[in-house]
Parts: sequence; structure tokens; C-alpha cells
Amino acid sequence: QSQVRRAVRSQADRRVLDSLPDGTVPGWMQGALGSGPQGVLDDYLATGSDWAELARSMPGSVNVFLFHGGEDHLVPPVHSIALAALIPGAKLRPVPTAGHFLFFTHLEEVMASLGLGPNVG
Repeated sequence: QSQVRRAVRSQADRRVLDSLPDGTVPGWMQGALGSGPQGVLDDYLATGSDWAELARSMPGSVNVFLFHGGEDHLVPPVHSIALAALIPGAKLRPVPTAGHFLFFTHLEEVMASLGLGPNVG
């Protein structure tokens, strides 16, 4: 984890990494690569793809919520801003004090936006 922590520039993400139990990040890597590199390669190909056509083709009846940390140095917030502008009815929730690992710090808010908060069902 210490190597990953050194590579992460965001103070918000460093705080998240510091809060995780030892072995968590290597566990992520093992899970991502456990059945070979294809899944990770697919992720990189998708990341580098032009999402504009896909975004514009989404039906307006699909609820899209984009959360993005203002301190995300791995995927700059401008990407979510551009994507939200392309998707009809998309809602962008910038979180200025969060980083790339926003899910760890804002899980309840993300789940509530999906109708999966603690008071649901």
C-alpha cells in the first residue's frame, strides 16, 4: 500500500488509503488480475474510448448520477462534467473535498441516490 500511497497525489485519497487495513490494496490488485489481465486491459480501453456517442444514445428515462471528487488526480473532474453534459438528464454531484476514492468517504450519499440508503426496503 505504501507504493500506491506515494503515487497518489490527492490528500483526500491518501487519507482513505491510510484508513484501510494492511493488505487491502494488494487484495484489490489480486482481484483485478486474478483471472488474467484482460479485465484490466478492457478497463483501460474503455477509459480511452469516445463515450460521446454512447452518452447521447442513452434514453432520457435512465437516471444517471455522477459523483466526482474535486481532489481526484487520477481522473480529472472535467471528464465527469463533459460526460454529464452529454447524457440527457444526468445529475452531476461534485464533491470538492473528495478524491478518486470517493466511494469510501461518501458511500451513504451514493447509495441514497440509487434508492439504496439505510432506510430503504
